[in-house]
Amino acid sequence: MNVEKRFFVNEEKGITVCKKSYPYDVVWSDMRHLPAKIKRATYNVAEVVEDDFVGKATCHEGDTFDLKFGKELAESVADKKFHIRMAKEYKRMATELMKAASAMCDKMKEHTRKASNIDEDIKRYFKGEDHTKEAAS
Repeated sequence: MNVEKRFFVNEEKGITVCKKSYPYDVVWSDMRHLPAKIKRATYNVAEVVEDDFVGKATCHEGDTFDLKFGKELAESVADKKFHIRMAKEYKRMATELMKAASAMCDKMKEHTRKASNIDEDIKRYFKGEDHTKEAAS
């Protein structure tokens, strides 16, 4: 479950770049708390792990190049980009799930109403009332 990171350094220009790739199991371990049916509905999070996240640290005029600090800063920027992307994915998934939940609630109400109408028809039947469609017209 190691995150792959590669550094590119140009000391002459004062630039340190960190390129990070997050393996699939890192992203999915973050979702371990989700019920299995919801996990199946969120498979396109795999797209996140197909991306590389790049952070760049650049020395400004008058700065002294420090490789350790540059690597830490570049890696932090890459990590921030990853977490921003994950937050967007969770928001997208939450929106989709809320829409699906709303549609399911509508269907639940529809079926509850139909069941209630059938109950009323059954009561009328036992009371000897005519409940056929012809009687309603």
